[in-house]
Amino acid sequence: MKILLRIWYDISRLPTNPDRQQRNEDIGMTLFETEFHHTLPGMDSIHIDWYHRIAPAGAVYEKQHCHDYFELYMLLEGDVTFVVNETIFSLQAGDILITRPYQYHHAVCNTKHDHICVNIFTVDTTLCGTLEEMSRIALLHLSPTVRQQIKDLCIGQTEQTPSSSCFEHYQRLYGLLALLESENQSPTLLPSSFCPPLLTQILHYINENYRNIRQIRQIYEEFFISRTTLNRLFATHMGVTPLSYVEFLRLSSAARSLMHGKSVQVVSDENGFSDCSHFIAKFKKHFGVTPAKYRRGDRLNQ
Repeated sequence: MKILLRIWYDISRLPTNPDRQQRNEDIGMTLFETEFHHTLPGMDSIHIDWYHRIAPAGAVYEKQHCHDYFELYMLLEGDVTFVVNETIFSLQAGDILITRPYQYHHAVCNTKHDHICVNIFTVDTTLCGTLEEMSRIALLHLSPTVRQQIKDLCIGQTEQTPSSSCFEHYQRLYGLLALLESENQSPTLLPSSFCPPLLTQILHYINENYRNIRQIRQIYEEFFISRTTLNRLFATHMGVTPLSYVEFLRLSSAARSLMHGKSVQVVSDENGFSDCSHFIAKFKKHFGVTPAKYRRGDRLNQ
């Protein structure tokens, strides 16, 4: 089986990749990417992305998205608002947040910030079980000692060379998981939501009803507020519009259903799209491939 590791480096230490430069300059970042390929006979496929990013204040550095892998996000420095489904987390330096496959999420940088992210796609049942268990807590505040150990380990990973053995990469991955499990035994839990009670109610309502919400007015009329108030709540606390939030919840659900083999027409109908051609256009815009290709395993733009 092939194991793919894509390593992202901070621009301050390495030259830029011109193919990525313009896209990342749009959000104030320039990153360098390289790839390592390894083959280990008889082992389940594991795809791992390690990256280290620095982003400016005010950037929505990750568009609304979901994907078919686990994401471990560690904030090293700064202040970030992180939205996962209907929960808004306020992250400070030393926090680590774990999202599961097909969970809607995006982040807004409230200050210039620095973070490390590890994306793990695996069909290994033991590793999946470990990550599922960790993700139940979702947000941990790391002790200073463990925070530094994880930072050193992740930065060390991005400094690996193509000649590094696959076992060295595995050693770092399982070293990271061991450190997180040690914190998981007695986690310092943070309050799950940092938003007004009204917005909490609205987000819960949307997550329960997004398939049936045809117009945004259904939301503000349900809560007896104006469209302006609704838009202001989303802009202030989430950095996105109510319409884009509802739309991407539908797309996240659609991606999960396609992955389970449902037909494009059925997925379109089940997730409240007005017609199948509209669904196909929206899906391709966000995921970079048509629903039919995604269903067959083409998931290049996640």
